[in-house]
Amino acid sequence: MFEVRPKPGLVGIVGAGGAGLAAAQAMQARGVPYVLWETGSGLGGNSR
Repeated sequence: MFEVRPKPGLVGIVGAGGAGLAAAQAMQARGVPYVLWETGSGLGGNSR
């Protein structure tokens, strides 16, 4: 287990499925710093 320490101004996105990737794309397009967490080694969620 690890400790997550929130950082002001940083958006946390949980899951790299379709919705998580869309959220990350929207954050990047707006210049908002974010971190994307995924439990597995692949991206795409159920669509893989």
